Amino acid sequence: MMGKVLLIDDDPMMAELMTPLLSDLGMQEIHIASDGNEALQVLDRDDEELSLILCDLRMPGMDGIEFMRHLGGREFSGNIIIISGSDSRLLESVYDLAVAHRLNILAALEKPVSARALAEALKVQPKNFVMPVASENQVVLDADELSRALVAGELVSHFQPKVDITTGKITGVETLVRWN
Repeated sequence: MMGKVLLIDDDPMMAELMTPLLSDLGMQEIHIASDGNEALQVLDRDDEELSLILCDLRMPGMDGIEFMRHLGGREFSGNIIIISGSDSRLLESVYDLAVAHRLNILAALEKPVSARALAEALKVQPKNFVMPVASENQVVLDADELSRALVAGELVSHFQPKVDITTGKITGVETLVRWN
């Protein structure tokens, strides 16, 4: 994979670490942004399309999650690798959110990112979102409908604890969301 890359991370050490890794993997032009707002400016002023975005999740200003929403709205067609020091469950959730926004996600990698993990991620075929086919009893919603329902307060969560039967301790929680 050759071409232009955008690394979005507020930690200057990550830029120092990632730049040589990306260069060694054949990336010709590497842009760096410290948050989502700066990254959107790079996308706005750059005529040539980026082939890859590496995006941290936790940043001041516009974080990586909000940036993914903007990319979805722009119908960004390049590839994306999510990088973060967050726990694996958050990485998986953001990965699923990005796929739902029809973004080409190659991987969600934990920091610090190794050369091997990055090289493996670049070999992956993106998992483009595929809308499920509705059966007679299913309703398929799009992201706009769901966003409107969230803003309107039409979704109500009901929580239920998950309990370890042997110890009686709460190990987690499940939620059911109803759309009123």
